[in-house]
Amino acid sequence: MFCKKKKYFFLLLALLFFFHPRFAESIEISVTTPNELETVFESTRDFYVIGTIDREGIAPSDLPVDIEVQVFLTGLARDDIFIPLRTVRSHVSSETGITDPKDIYFRYEGRAPWCNHSREELMKSPPPDLVYSHGNPDSFYDPSLKAVVTNDTFAVLVQGGATKDFDSFYNSVYKEDLKWVLYRVFVRAKSNERVLATKSFDVMFSSVPDKILSRFSPKEHFNKVQGFALPRGIRLYLDRFPGYWDLNLKTPYEIPRRWQANNMLEFKAGRAYIMVYNISSYRCATYEVELGKVAYEGYMNSDETAFYAYDIGEPFVITPDGVREGNFIPFGDNKLRITRARYGVNGDKYIPFEVSQKCDLDVYNSVAADRGVPLTFYGVVVPIQPEKNDVVQHGSTFEIKNRIEFVRYDFVDMIDGVLFSDTKNVAITRFFRNGESLYESKSIYEFEHTFDFPSTMYGKVVTVKTSGYDCYGRFVPGTENMFYLWIR
Repeated sequence: MFCKKKKYFFLLLALLFFFHPRFAESIEISVTTPNELETVFESTRDFYVIGTIDREGIAPSDLPVDIEVQVFLTGLARDDIFIPLRTVRSHVSSETGITDPKDIYFRYEGRAPWCNHSREELMKSPPPDLVYSHGNPDSFYDPSLKAVVTNDTFAVLVQGGATKDFDSFYNSVYKEDLKWVLYRVFVRAKSNERVLATKSFDVMFSSVPDKILSRFSPKEHFNKVQGFALPRGIRLYLDRFPGYWDLNLKTPYEIPRRWQANNMLEFKAGRAYIMVYNISSYRCATYEVELGKVAYEGYMNSDETAFYAYDIGEPFVITPDGVREGNFIPFGDNKLRITRARYGVNGDKYIPFEVSQKCDLDVYNSVAADRGVPLTFYGVVVPIQPEKNDVVQHGSTFEIKNRIEFVRYDFVDMIDGVLFSDTKNVAITRFFRNGESLYESKSIYEFEHTFDFPSTMYGKVVTVKTSGYDCYGRFVPGTENMFYLWIR
């Protein structure tokens, strides 16, 4: 009797051991990119498929899992006809169960020159763009290899055609680009060709009708942009563009020719809501790629663009009376707007969200200033459509060679005429905080113009008249403004 019980005990123990998750080969995957709001891509766009792997306690080395992504025509897939147009699959190490560091091309020369990630840092989250088969240099150009698996994540680059001539054997692998069709994407987790988990979703290749064109920094501005776009169903492009990889990295790993080409595509059609704030001309995708593409296509000032700016020039302004929130307002027919007036001097560095400002937040209802006290006007201008020769393409970026560059001020007395005039450049330099340090950000479509008025204006109410001029000194219609100023 004792032997029989002992026999059953060991049998039960063996069954429990066999069905333990370590040996049950159970696994779950989820797709985080593209998110459900960003499954429409412009024709030929590349895109990432990114997700998580729940191994349910099984070490990758005990159960190596590869991720395979395939793209099919949705119409045929509904009829159970599966002809893969794209197949991209990882090739994990049989020993570690994840992508081998040897299969990541760390010395890739197509990265941005400012990317200086160490091998150890990058291997924590390697971009799928860098995958190849170690020992075969030409395999770096194989688009079917661009897939990475780590302990708990996966990432796959699917090429649609936008960058087929850039570091790729695309044309010898794929017969056609992805364009203007509904596609079904299957994501499979495989171990020795056994499918352990599957996810699927549809993506549409078409022009997004309404999209935001805006800097996403600083965070105070980004929060406002989100609050404007999401309730209106306007596309924000929060998912990573291929070639711009920042998942679990302190700083992005950038392949400019890839991400810029894909970013640029999205702004060749559809209505762009252009939020004019903190736009720089250097290392700024909003300017060099998105605005550049709009200007290159010739619809900067058309029904396909809608310009917005903060009514007070900032997401919020701290005043002696408290915090005043800024709101986006449309420019309409105006091309220049004075957003507020500030009294006195705030110091050498303009830090928008930390310094209390004594302001007039409704300039057009007149401004009153004390004699001998500096007065600063803040304002914003719209980007203008340049002549064709003034938009120069440099690979996947653009240089816009004309804009509203100067503002002329005339301070006019009803009896004595013009008492004072001055012309100032359109520019502002802000400083934003990054931890304990400050970083500089220059905007070319906003301005900060400070005046020390002559004594001839003391005690008088004058009309302030503005007019804007482009880089060639030509007057730009729509830049006229008038308001009253009293020097007490």
